[in-house]
Amino acid sequence: MYGPHGAGVAEHLDFKAHLESGIASPNYKTIIDRIDFITGTLGKSFGTVGGYVAASANMIDWIRSFAPGFIFTTTLPPAIMAGTTTSIRMVRSNIEDRINQQKNVRYVKNAFKDLGIPVIPNPSHIVPLLVGNAADAKKASDLLLETYNIYVQAINFPTVAKGEERLRITPSPHHSKQITDQLIESVDKVFNDLSLKRFNDWESQGGHVGVGIKDPIKIENLWTDEMLNLTNNDLNPNVLNPVIEQLQTSSGVKLF
Repeated sequence: MYGPHGAGVAEHLDFKAHLESGIASPNYKTIIDRIDFITGTLGKSFGTVGGYVAASANMIDWIRSFAPGFIFTTTLPPAIMAGTTTSIRMVRSNIEDRINQQKNVRYVKNAFKDLGIPVIPNPSHIVPLLVGNAADAKKASDLLLETYNIYVQAINFPTVAKGEERLRITPSPHHSKQITDQLIESVDKVFNDLSLKRFNDWESQGGHVGVGIKDPIKIENLWTDEMLNLTNNDLNPNVLNPVIEQLQTSSGVKLF
């Protein structure tokens, strides 16, 4: 969801350098170079199963020695790895998906703010709507599902502190305007039906969790307007048909 190739926030923070170099390394040390361990899941966005840890040979040997769960872990089947490889290449070469998600997120956040629905300020793709207690958060989630066929999770303690319960919405790149407007209208009705506090209500109480506070700090989006104007044609061609030299294994054996 972040970075020109979807490698995450660390890549995103050196966006221009990684955009220009593609899968090659930029000509200076980036934030990614400062990270000792890179971990990830192959589920969700990649649509397969499993996960990985990438690090130096010494770090991987340390994990082998001190992570009991590793003893009972087997290598992922070749079919899974082939599917994962294809998924990674698709994600890496499609910046427009990441851009479309960010545009949808902006649209939803702005629409909720116009309706006075309390969006907890944040720079990410998550749209958290402040409710303020667990019972109402669950009622709102249940009502959205039962009445409007929209599944939105209620986030309660211990994931968030008591009194900061919320609904958490994550628009996708492929949610159409019609579907998005249906979500916005349905949430607005749920806030009315359950008499949930809106922005002005929190503001009158002095604000809470960044909602309705006096002189709020401006939060800049990680995706700038300039970034949102990019297309897949702006990617380095080496992303599309990558030629990757085989790395050696953590045991030091080179694979051919």
